[in-house]
Amino acid sequence: MNKASIILSDICWTLYYSNTTFDFLDYTIQDPRYISLRKRYRQPLYRKLNILWYRLTGIDLHRRKAVGFLKGRTKKELLEQAEHFYQEYLIPRQTEEVHKAIGNSPIVLVSGTLDIIAQAIAHHIKVSEIHASRLLFDEKGICKGELDDFLLRKSDVLQQYHHFTIFTDNLTDLPLVRAADKAFIVEYGNQERWQRALADSKNSSQITFIHATTARY
Repeated sequence: MNKASIILSDICWTLYYSNTTFDFLDYTIQDPRYISLRKRYRQPLYRKLNILWYRLTGIDLHRRKAVGFLKGRTKKELLEQAEHFYQEYLIPRQTEEVHKAIGNSPIVLVSGTLDIIAQAIAHHIKVSEIHASRLLFDEKGICKGELDDFLLRKSDVLQQYHHFTIFTDNLTDLPLVRAADKAFIVEYGNQERWQRALADSKNSSQITFIHATTARY
């Protein structure tokens, strides 16, 4: 691939107004225990403790527990559900400004979302490669309810790509934004925070902010 043509893109809150992992889980899981878990996450103390543990260890316990409810489903079933999720849920939440800026260029998806979701998206837009969190399956194609989490390892792609444009909304992607030739940042009322973080960046003049038209949740 021509260096100048490489575009890296996040998925959640960048290509779509969605936390695609949890929106997919909410979309496909009806287990009362899962619903109870999700309600618990709305409790401020539970949420703060989960965030604290995540910052200390890099492990999102709530995310890990939630993904566990996929255990026992077949890979075929989950891929079909991810396709339905894309068609029914993600398409209406497409971030039009981002898709317009990307145009028809092929992109490399660099996202912490589940790989089955990234694969569903890749069937419908030009994607040359996927880097995402990998659901683990046994030799019979049955989901283990476990995840090889890519959420905090996105900077690993810097070993592979050296000249690229990036689209993201995540401040945790700051190393990628700093290394990019150009960056398009979807901002959710936090543009000043981004600007402070990038004040001494070599590519600060090559950064374009795209104002989100909806709030994150």
